Amino acid sequence: MCGSRVVSLRDDEAEIMVGSLDTAPSDLIPSYELWTPRREGWLHNLPWADQYEADRSDEPRNWRQARRAHQDG
Repeated sequence: MCGSRVVSLRDDEAEIMVGSLDTAPSDLIPSYELWTPRREGWLHNLPWADQYEADRSDEPRNWRQARRAHQDG
């Protein structure tokens, strides 16, 4: 994961780019999915996870907005 771009960073989670990990952690279970309309046709939804068509509404829309909010705060 060295050199990977962090897309979003919160106190309780970090979002990283898909494929950033050399070995996928098998003990992590996603609790939600973002941008579901952009899901590849060959990927199935996760029936136990919350589904969002875009970003979750309680978060900044992207890493630039999160950085600005942190700098302004």
